[in-house]
Amino acid sequence: MLAILCALFAFVASANVPTRPDLTLESLLEELSDPDANTYLDPVPWRGRLWSSYDRTLGNEDWSRYLRDETNADGRVEHVMVDAKGPGALVRLWTANGRDAYLRFYFDGSATPLFEGVGTNLIGGHVICPAPLSAALSPRAPLEHQAQNLYLPLPYAKSLKITVETPNEDKRFWYNAEVREYAAGTPVETVSAAVLKRAQGRIADACAKLLADGTDGAATKTFDGTALELEGPATIRSLALEAKGTDERKVRVKMSFDGRETVDVSLAQLKGLKGTSLSMPFRRTCRIETSEAVSGRVATAPYRWDEKRSLYFHAKGLDFPKLPTRKGAADHYDVNWVELTGRGRLVGNALVVGNDYLPPEKKGTWWGEGDEKIWVDG
Repeated sequence: MLAILCALFAFVASANVPTRPDLTLESLLEELSDPDANTYLDPVPWRGRLWSSYDRTLGNEDWSRYLRDETNADGRVEHVMVDAKGPGALVRLWTANGRDAYLRFYFDGSATPLFEGVGTNLIGGHVICPAPLSAALSPRAPLEHQAQNLYLPLPYAKSLKITVETPNEDKRFWYNAEVREYAAGTPVETVSAAVLKRAQGRIADACAKLLADGTDGAATKTFDGTALELEGPATIRSLALEAKGTDERKVRVKMSFDGRETVDVSLAQLKGLKGTSLSMPFRRTCRIETSEAVSGRVATAPYRWDEKRSLYFHAKGLDFPKLPTRKGAADHYDVNWVELTGRGRLVGNALVVGNDYLPPEKKGTWWGEGDEKIWVDG
């Protein structure tokens, strides 16, 4: 049997959405580097979409799966990874085994790529932008074992196509690309060489903010016991708690904002998803309670509460004990974690699997392989 513990983190509210000026590289960088950005509904609605190399048969061969192949006039074959229609923005690209995989980024139907190069150099080598907006993980691993992450937001008005050219058909190449899709007619400035040159100062500023701990100007209070109350308007920027000598999986943390309890997780779950560094705003009061005595610090900062756009932080720890590793004729099945309704932002989840089958060779052992499935708005 399996025991699955998961924690879901989200910001939830219901509000009317006003308009804002054009979306640009600079405006997206400002949002990315603002620690409070996730606590507001975005003034410009968007739908998230993921393009990836996952095995379409739901098997385990999650590499080198493409939309199609394109052969250019010179005979070069490019595998199309992403073919997104605008207006939109690429907000994250992850690739693995990209040492000899040649990437090309085409914007707004151009036949000339804005960026091109071997993945490990283009992203991991910081050709497009500096760290932490681009990074190779883990940098201590051999080049062929590193994964490349690009977080520089790349907006486009009409379209974005990303392709990869591999040395042979046997090349295993993994990728995930996350884009935002905006409603037709949303004004977006497409990224270009001129835009990148103009935004160099903003890129450097965003990198510095992302590397900071987000507690500049914050006031710190000591937490020693089982409860703490805070006054608003303010937002929690850092929540550093410890339960010495106690299994933190058994310490329950509950939080109420403006009189409404929205957080109920174990301390281990909260810390495991970096929930302790997510901004948590409140208008009047916040109360933090723990099932056992803990010690630590809580850092709060001033916050501009917006009646139409501000969101409350929600987190829920779930426990699915004694799940069979295999079930049914297909030998596998889905576990439904959660269903959310309303308007808000899903900011993350954490999953811990405990397998009672030991030793590993015993029939029924499961090592955690599986596909995450997320449905948005039906």
